[in-house]
Amino acid sequence: MDWLTGHFSKSIFRGMVPGLLGIVLVLEMLSGILAGVGAFQFIVDSESSYGFYGAILSGITLLMLLLGQRVAKDYVGAQTIVVYLIPTLFLVFLMQ
Repeated sequence: MDWLTGHFSKSIFRGMVPGLLGIVLVLEMLSGILAGVGAFQFIVDSESSYGFYGAILSGITLLMLLLGQRVAKDYVGAQTIVVYLIPTLFLVFLMQ
């Protein structure tokens, strides 16, 4: 928490780090749960609706993280997030 607070100390998110961290944590947990349920659903029923929702939520979460890194002017961190965002958005495209 100390590192994140220092990381965002010169940005518009300086007083909101604990709340935003909680939001990102919940979204990542929901994304993982939906992905797991989606994998099970795909194996059992050949359906992909939960996996699709998990992929969309993962993309939204990664976009939120990317926005945070860009606002904090951590361009190397933002570049790392884009490496994960591109395959996630391709997955959303494939599953539609």
